[in-house]
Amino acid sequence: MMRTRLLLLNDSLKTQAALQLTANDLYGFADDGNKIYYVRDKYLSVFNNDVDLIDVSDFESSIKKLQSVPSLTRKLSAEERLRYSVPE
Repeated sequence: MMRTRLLLLNDSLKTQAALQLTANDLYGFADDGNKIYYVRDKYLSVFNNDVDLIDVSDFESSIKKLQSVPSLTRKLSAEERLRYSVPE
């Protein structure tokens, strides 16, 4: 399976975060830029764009971050899957 990295840059064009996604994953930003979201395997994840996000290129910091933050993902409803063209 082909993997793709979504790099989020700060205002100095330095990597703020890196997310590992596939070619089938959907992602984007809220209209005001304050939220980042992605849909992967029928799950929607939304993050504030003002926090220290996970950088998958740094394994040690990723593990520490994952162990310290509770998961806030939820399963997409049938309506949301249809709206965003997410396959079942």
